[in-house]
Amino acid sequence: MLEVNNLRFGYVPTMDIFRNVNFIIKEGEFIAIGGRNGCGKTTITRLLVGLESPAEGRISYMGEDITNMPASKRGQFIGYVFQQPDRQMFRPSVA
Repeated sequence: MLEVNNLRFGYVPTMDIFRNVNFIIKEGEFIAIGGRNGCGKTTITRLLVGLESPAEGRISYMGEDITNMPASKRGQFIGYVFQQPDRQMFRPSVA
C-alpha cells in the first residue's frame, strides 16, 4: 500500500503548486490522476518515486515512511515510465 498524507510542493518556496494532497493506493489498484497542463500531475509521480522532495507531508510504502528515501532505493518497489522516451535516466530506451 502506498499512502500520501498532506503533501505540499512548489518549485518556488513561496508558491505552492498543490497542498494537502492525500490518497491511498492499495495493492493491485490502478489509479488515474487528471487535470489541466501544469496542475502537478507529473510532479506528484516524481514525488512518489523520489525525483523531487515535498515541502511538507509524508509518503509511506507498506507502513514505512519513505519521504526521504533516495530514488535509487525506491526503485526497488516503485516503477516509473517517463512521458517522453528521450528523457530516460540511464538508457535511450526501456529495453
